[in-house]
Amino acid sequence: PFFFSIRRRHTRSCCDWSLDVCSSDLHYLESCYLEALQQSDVVGIAIGTRPDCLSKEILSVLENISAKTHLTVELGLQTIHEKTARFFHRGYSFAVFQKAFAALRERKIRICVHLINGLPLEIDADMLETARGIGRLHPDAVKIHLLHILRDTPLEQLWKAGKLQPLSMQEYVQITAAQLSLLPPETVVERLTGDGASDRLMAPLWSRDKLAVRNAIARHLKQTDNWQGKYYQT
Repeated sequence: PFFFSIRRRHTRSCCDWSLDVCSSDLHYLESCYLEALQQSDVVGIAIGTRPDCLSKEILSVLENISAKTHLTVELGLQTIHEKTARFFHRGYSFAVFQKAFAALRERKIRICVHLINGLPLEIDADMLETARGIGRLHPDAVKIHLLHILRDTPLEQLWKAGKLQPLSMQEYVQITAAQLSLLPPETVVERLTGDGASDRLMAPLWSRDKLAVRNAIARHLKQTDNWQGKYYQT
């Protein structure tokens, strides 16, 4: 599947679409993007997809779009650790992600990588290693999320059984601040936290106040004399 947003001129808002497109629908896929670009107030497109969806044909479409507008391709990685990825059925390996990343970079397409903190089986060191590994790739942007427990999901069952404990706000703040220090200073941090669907969110409830989380991260960075890129190594 492909998810894309268009960025409008003179506004912070964007519009979102979802497309379930296979390789035989390439012309339709490209026509959707080109139709969006014909709007006078559209100045860019952000496309979210899986690394294993990027065939050579689709990469050619994206390269063509990139030549016409400000394009960002957002890749959901979540973690570099294969054991965790198998647990939540991500469906592709870190090697597949790296291949897709390299293909986009070769075509000079802007890349944003999504990470999730608090995944099952992971400790602080695992999450920091993910940030360190992504930092070495030097992405143009990252979006950092926390794991949410939503109603009527397998994670909810694990949580109710006491087999999964979401991060506390303090833990999330400390881990995320430490991750920032491992990322390149030039990488744009487009998201520091997120919130689950309000009508289905079971935990952590503190995630509903995103402003409080962002402020807490900023305070922690200042109190610990830390900053993005402080410990970044190529």
